[in-house]
Amino acid sequence: MNVERDPVTRLLAAIEEPEPPRGLRELALAGAAAAGARKAAVDAWRRLWESRPLRLAWAVAVALLVAANFTIRTGSRARPPAVPAAAAAQERAGLKELQAIVELPRIRLHSAGIDAPEWRTTGPHAPEPKTPHHDQEDKS
Repeated sequence: MNVERDPVTRLLAAIEEPEPPRGLRELALAGAAAAGARKAAVDAWRRLWESRPLRLAWAVAVALLVAANFTIRTGSRARPPAVPAAAAAQERAGLKELQAIVELPRIRLHSAGIDAPEWRTTGPHAPEPKTPHHDQEDKS
């Protein structure tokens, strides 16, 4: 007893797909054959690539840029920048001042926080690290 009583299902089952127009296949095949026989349009990039003078100009420009880059890089290593001794000393003093401002104080390993128990403040003493302090002069 498999009878469907829904009217929409019966209507949709009765609808068939329409057939394509009769001459559509021949028209599509004729259009494809005509397109295959036509010569492809030449775009601007192909014209640039096939132009010998433009390719030569491009190659010369690239060679000049590479040569200039190479010259600038090797020229800066050949001669160091001329900085007067006074300006160099002033820059080093400024760097030391900046280092003193930026450097954080060392952490004391044996100190305890505000809320630490009393026994912790009198507990065993941890040795200080054996590294030079920042207030010593730099020997470099």
